[in-house]
Amino acid sequence: MSRGTNMAILIGNAGNDPKVSFSQAGTCVAKLSVATTERYKNRDGEWKDETSWHNVTIFGKAAEAVGEYVKKGRQVYVRGRIKYSKTTGQDGIEKYFTDIIA
Repeated sequence: MSRGTNMAILIGNAGNDPKVSFSQAGTCVAKLSVATTERYKNRDGEWKDETSWHNVTIFGKAAEAVGEYVKKGRQVYVRGRIKYSKTTGQDGIEKYFTDIIA
């Protein structure tokens, strides 16, 4: 029996060229931002666009392919899980992050 499902699916545009690196273990890691835009009518009946930005991290062979084929502005399909994290800076302020691990 499943204890739950954590899945995110995005169809949007790459906001930057992927940043590709390799971990100490030799695993390829690609990071990029993806923009998704929702269109809706406001109370006055005017169409509005609302863009959300998503941080995406990809590992392994998929990361290598992303690094080779994805460029800024290109439409992408992302399927992965949502990961929340936080860190405390030197100033003592906590910063929260949301990533899609694809």
